[in-house]
Amino acid sequence: MLEYFIKKSSRHRLLKPRVVIAVPGGITPVEKRAVFNSAERAGAGRVYLIDESKAAGIGAGLPISEPMASMVCDIGGGTTEIAILSLAEIVVSRSIRIGGDEMDEAIVEYMKQHFSLRIGTQAAEAIKIEAGSAFPLDEERTAEVRGVDTISGVPRKAVVTSEEIREALREPLEAILIAIRGVTEQCQAGTGRRHRRHRDGPDWRGFDPPRTRPTDERTTGRARSGWLRIP
Repeated sequence: MLEYFIKKSSRHRLLKPRVVIAVPGGITPVEKRAVFNSAERAGAGRVYLIDESKAAGIGAGLPISEPMASMVCDIGGGTTEIAILSLAEIVVSRSIRIGGDEMDEAIVEYMKQHFSLRIGTQAAEAIKIEAGSAFPLDEERTAEVRGVDTISGVPRKAVVTSEEIREALREPLEAILIAIRGVTEQCQAGTGRRHRRHRDGPDWRGFDPPRTRPTDERTTGRARSGWLRIP
């Protein structure tokens, strides 16, 4: 997929494009290296990795460069990134391995237990999009779902409400809320420092610099205008 997009974006075959990739803050240096190498093999000229939280803040139009705090809660498929940003830096952040995939699985399990209906993750995702919510709505929504009866094995359909889906999503949402409270408490307690990373994830500064070339900016992992280049 990377190779396809890189080739499509390249106007000149001799010039390799610069590529910026947003990565979760909780990934290990080995995983960062794997992402970097994959982009290079796909045809990228220079590869830059940026924290997902910072990328989300920029994309949402938040004033992350101003001397004020902005919170980002980026719920992805496999992870959720929570960060407080100020002056274009991450003050304190946390990454938890809970995201949309866990929500889909929670809906699948809820339908099995309360409706005796077996559905797939794609159907669960459709229900989540159509009727999912984290708080009570002024007008509750409903969604129709088709699956297989767990007792008779016969295909059938059922109608679920947004209130029922909220109950199904309660555990993953509570885990995300706990993480948000933890990040907020860290910031309020004054324990946040530049590029401080929660113990669940590595320091954003990236790889340890090689001792053979300590003055080479490409290998020291130094941040530059909010971007981080990994050698």
